[in-house]
Amino acid sequence: MGGAIAASFLENSSLADVAAVVFDAPMLDFGATINHKADDRELPMVGLPLPPP
Repeated sequence: MGGAIAASFLENSSLADVAAVVFDAPMLDFGATINHKADDRELPMVGLPLPPP
């Protein structure tokens, strides 16, 4: 989420001094990220697959 905020800010700002931005550790697989964090929770999950973004 932080990368999206930074990218949006830079795209919509008038900063001319920024030549490049490096995003570290992007979330490449949204479903796997949600499933990983869901495994950390103690609450039972429904078990349905997450729809694509």
